Amino acid sequence: MTTFADKIAPYAAQFRRDGFVVVPDLLRADELDDYGAAVDEAVTRRKRFDNRQLGEKTPYEQSFIQCINLWEDTPQVRPLTFHPIVCETAARLLGVEAIRLWHDQALYKEAGGG
Repeated sequence: MTTFADKIAPYAAQFRRDGFVVVPDLLRADELDDYGAAVDEAVTRRKRFDNRQLGEKTPYEQSFIQCINLWEDTPQVRPLTFHPIVCETAARLLGVEAIRLWHDQALYKEAGGG
């Protein structure tokens, strides 16, 4: 019987080598759709009053739209931020027993941005 640890183990070496990894099918397609929509809505809501054109933003702001701690004001994002499979995967990839959340972060690249 394959355990969750067995499923993640092959990706740990790649993570250590490259600093990132894609774990296929970590979340179900319906979860990705629901969480994606929730994050899109949260970012749109957070940035709804920022009507500046790209050229009016600082170089940092031109790089991407950044929103942190979406879980605090978007209940639909909270289950993603604290998703047990995501958290366990992160801990296993890092080779630690548990992780502590610093913050969640959504980064959106604007067309034409730096």
